[in-house]
Amino acid sequence: MSVATGKNILFCRSEASSEHFADFFRKAGHRVSFFPTFRFEFVYPESIRFASAFLPRLKDADWLLFSSARGVDAFFAHLKNLGIADPHFPEFCIGVVGKKSAERLKSGVSSVIINLQADNLNDLLASVGESANGQQVSVFHITSEQSLLKIKVNTLDNVELNRIPLYRTVKENRHSSQFIKQFASGTFDTIVFGSPTSFEYFFEFPGMPQLLNHAIIATLGSTTAAFIKELGYSVDIVAGKPEPAALQEAVNQYFTTEIFTS
Repeated sequence: MSVATGKNILFCRSEASSEHFADFFRKAGHRVSFFPTFRFEFVYPESIRFASAFLPRLKDADWLLFSSARGVDAFFAHLKNLGIADPHFPEFCIGVVGKKSAERLKSGVSSVIINLQADNLNDLLASVGESANGQQVSVFHITSEQSLLKIKVNTLDNVELNRIPLYRTVKENRHSSQFIKQFASGTFDTIVFGSPTSFEYFFEFPGMPQLLNHAIIATLGSTTAAFIKELGYSVDIVAGKPEPAALQEAVNQYFTTEIFTS
């Protein structure tokens, strides 16, 4: 057995939304568990403001960006709540982060044309700015309340960015005390965080933070890694893309290097 297989890996996300990770890593010989730390809520009370302030301005936008599949869901949910059942995107360009966002958008509007796709928001914003050839562009980004406050974004001087929070995250409160205790008493080689939010809520469950004393922290992308490092924690495994193959490559590289340097 390879030194990079047979690891006990905890994903801090729901298994229902991570079946591709579960299948991939189990087939690779790992033991996989899932502990979602938060869930999503659409910000429906904002629909009035959304309709009066956002939709009219959207008509003048050059770009509409989605950085998560959940942002796509929230966008369509708000339109449906306003009685807009068949949205069209003829007036502006579309940019997305990741395959899941692209797939979710196309499932909602099959005719949509995705002009740019990147692995993280900052890369997407850079591509948008560069594509304008120095011209000013108006960009709208669908995001969450937490990301609006905590995720740092970088834009070129010619990008006017408007970040619109259409959903929020809340602590996953449906876990029983026995369920939490079961995980908190476990031993994991690696704990995977897919977002800064998943890391933050991890600390709200009794006993769970102690797992970090012995486990290697892995992240699905550099944004989450940077956030965790700013809080003083080491991140040893960073997947170049939020995809199973990229994470497996990073896991293999870490544990293979570790066995030969220890």
